[in-house]
Amino acid sequence: IQGLSDITGILPMCRDGDGNEERGKFLAVEVKAPGNDVTDKQSTYLQMINAAGGVALVVHSAEELLNDLKGEGAVDEKYQLE
Repeated sequence: IQGLSDITGILPMCRDGDGNEERGKFLAVEVKAPGNDVTDKQSTYLQMINAAGGVALVVHSAEELLNDLKGEGAVDEKYQLE
């Protein structure tokens, strides 16, 4: 399917801006090589995910993914890549 993200899943737990738990949020991750950007169809898909209350991310590295998931409250801040 054109525009579908590289990684999809369900985040078992996130925290909103007030620190409240949110369970079962849909996750869509578009993985791009450094310097590359999403296509128009991918951008539209990611916007739909966000509008529906899911988490849609574009990342260029594992470190960026980890930081974005920390920002969503889906990964403990203490977690580090090894």
